[in-house]
Amino acid sequence: MNAFAQFGDTAHRKVKAKVDRQMTALEKVREERALLSKFYRKSKREEQERALAMPGGADLKSLITHIKTIEDPEAMTDLCRGQVAWIRSLRPELRYLFVAAVDDICCKRRIAADLPELDDPLPEDMDPEAAPSVFIQIRDMVK
Repeated sequence: MNAFAQFGDTAHRKVKAKVDRQMTALEKVREERALLSKFYRKSKREEQERALAMPGGADLKSLITHIKTIEDPEAMTDLCRGQVAWIRSLRPELRYLFVAAVDDICCKRRIAADLPELDDPLPEDMDPEAAPSVFIQIRDMVK
C-alpha cells in the first residue's frame, strides 16, 4: 500500500475521532446545563412554596392571581397602590415574591404584545421626565 494513502486514511480517522469527542463534550455541557437549570427551577418552586406557607402567603397568592387577570396597566398600578400598606407589612420574602411575580406578569405581557421582554433603563440612564414602567412604579411603591 502507498505510504501517503495509508497516512491519509489514518489522519482522516484521527480528525473524525477528535470531532466526535468534541461533540460529546459539547453534549455533556448541554446536559449539565439542562440538569442545573432543572435543579434551579425546582429550588425556586420550593422557595416559593415555603414563602407562601408563611402568614399572609395565601392572601398574597390571591392578590397575584387577581393581578394576572387585569389587562390595563393603570388598573394594575392602582390596585397595587391601594394594597401598598398591606404589602409593605409583609415579610421580606413575601414582598420579594410579589415583586418577582409582578415582573413576570409584565414580561409575559410585553412578549405577548411583540415587544422586547425588558425595557427598563438602568438607574443612571433613567429619564426623569419619562413615565416609569408599570414594574418600576409597583416596585418602588412596595420598597
